[in-house]
Amino acid sequence: MLTMTGGTPDYDPLAPLHTDADVLGRVDQLFGEGAQRDRSLRLVFLAADAVELPVALAIDDVPANPDPGAAESICQVIANVLSDAAPGGSAVITLVLDSGRNLTHSDKQWLIALRAAAARAGVQVRMFCVSSMDGVRRWDPSGGQPTLARASGPGTSAPSRSRRPKPPRAHRPARLSR
Repeated sequence: MLTMTGGTPDYDPLAPLHTDADVLGRVDQLFGEGAQRDRSLRLVFLAADAVELPVALAIDDVPANPDPGAAESICQVIANVLSDAAPGGSAVITLVLDSGRNLTHSDKQWLIALRAAAARAGVQVRMFCVSSMDGVRRWDPSGGQPTLARASGPGTSAPSRSRRPKPPRAHRPARLSR
């Protein structure tokens, strides 16, 4: 079933998301701790000028172990959306953890599979994020081993972590979910 929630956001939806802090803040507003449910993926699309497109895609019931075919299909959908609606744009891919605060081996494998599939599909990924009970963080695969990196501050290219207060549910921007 496809559902839509919406309302008036408490931020400027036309403001470009230039910095990592901007991206993490938006992802936290859209999919932060209030959205924690089961393991899922959340996709946000950005135009070439870093402005968020007015739709976000939720993929629920993500299996524990990654399926390379599923990762390929997801990245092909991203490629099609960007090609049709935002040539030169990018995507933000967020893995919502189903329990706990830490990445499991399976979570890391999903992120690795998605990163590889995005590269094969020619998808520009602005950022991979992880949303957990601790908030939204950038996934940084430095050194070949994925880690959740903490912030150096807004406006830097260093990874950051966002913990902003959530607006009431009625004031969240429109998004689609299954």
